[in-house]
Amino acid sequence: MTARFCLISIGSRGDVAPFIAVGQALRGVGHEGVLVVLEPWRDLVEAAGLDCPAMGGGITRQMGHTLGTSPQPAPELMLVGTSRGRRPSGH
Repeated sequence: MTARFCLISIGSRGDVAPFIAVGQALRGVGHEGVLVVLEPWRDLVEAAGLDCPAMGGGITRQMGHTLGTSPQPAPELMLVGTSRGRRPSGH
């Protein structure tokens, strides 16, 4: 039975790397899905062979909101599409 997954990692390259390994392992046993990351890490995820609907914006601004040093989250933090120009399966 094939499972579908959506992994999300909002952080630095060090935060994203373990999720890449998990996504590759899931793909390796026949599952399908995506890894959602911030835009700067999109190429890294795609180079690892995973579909990647990336979120725009940067981690510094988003973390400022999370920590209370910025009044609002970065408005550009939104899904910007997938590596193949389509939405993940089932959407």
